[in-house]
Amino acid sequence: MTEEITYANLKFENSHELDNITEPEDTKEKGAPASSSVWRPVAFAFLALCLLLLTGLIALLALFFQVSKDPEEGKKLQEMREALCFEGKEKNETKCAVCPASWQNSGADNCFYISKQKKTWKQSQEFCSSRNSTLLVLKDKAKMVSLPQDSQFYWVGLSYISERSGWYWEDGTAFSKEATNWVMLYDNIFCASLYGRIIYASHPCLTKQFWICEKVAVHFT
Repeated sequence: MTEEITYANLKFENSHELDNITEPEDTKEKGAPASSSVWRPVAFAFLALCLLLLTGLIALLALFFQVSKDPEEGKKLQEMREALCFEGKEKNETKCAVCPASWQNSGADNCFYISKQKKTWKQSQEFCSSRNSTLLVLKDKAKMVSLPQDSQFYWVGLSYISERSGWYWEDGTAFSKEATNWVMLYDNIFCASLYGRIIYASHPCLTKQFWICEKVAVHFT
């Protein structure tokens, strides 16, 4: 009888120990959902932000295409073209070249600025550069049709560069006597200027003269 009671007590104690061992595992399993609940709102917030950015991008693209197809904008551009290209319209031309105010249209693709004051060659070069242009590059004699035919000298974009031991145009190309026989060179210390139909390199670069700037015209089609 005593042995049966002792066996029952041992069985009860072992069963109680097993229950104590399994309790921490239950506790860990119950803690897992708590960790997941922390990251779930963060994921939803990130997803909502991505959707918001995508919606904004779509709205901007829609606005861009709406503006680009705005008929009023096209009408304004057409009115501007007609106002600036009146002469070309009379000739039924499909496009025209427009020059800034105070600049002359060469009748082709170039605009000329004829100065009303005198500067040195370097000062004239700086003036043209500040207007997104260069001193006149006259490698094509046809350009002379639109240039002044008075008794004044005008600085042009041709000078002697001692570091390179040669004459160079403002566009960086070397002067060729064979290709431009209307240029008269005298000395390597001079800069070139236009007089009538001839370019003379006979004045020191510090001499103050008128000058001619050149730039590409803006085209309307």
